Amino acid sequence: MLGILHWFFALKCDEVLLCYLHHVHQVWSIISDRKATIAEARDYFTGQSFHLRVPKHSTADMCYITNLMSRGNLLPTVIENSIREQTLQRILQVDLVIPSILTFFEYLKYIEPLFAAMKRLMGRPESSVFCSFQYSFILRDGPSKLQLDKDNFRLVLGDSRL
Repeated sequence: MLGILHWFFALKCDEVLLCYLHHVHQVWSIISDRKATIAEARDYFTGQSFHLRVPKHSTADMCYITNLMSRGNLLPTVIENSIREQTLQRILQVDLVIPSILTFFEYLKYIEPLFAAMKRLMGRPESSVFCSFQYSFILRDGPSKLQLDKDNFRLVLGDSRL
């Protein structure tokens, strides 16, 4: 576990990681309708079954999830039919890949090289890559050139208090 934490800190993309984890939380809050009994009913099989599924846009994913839900394989401790049906309808309305910790690590595979390239371009950022990149675009005191189009520039006064 410490190796993973070390890896997260070395990426220096805290804001992006937190944003994705917040996204996971938001989607699962919608699926569970913020009910602890539904949230606690998630098991390993349910997580694996949802992995990389997009039920709103994929007929195959919709049929797969509906079939497993109707057989009681997904969220097995939720036994009341009306709650299962309501939960299924919320699941089927998720219009993007249903996120999980597994998709979080899949996501990291794609952003790690991007952030590594950004770190090389900026040198070794002391803070997160996002903060360092954002700082690169803050106007300094005094005039700065603002490019309006291919050939036109305008001087603008900067204010470092922003």
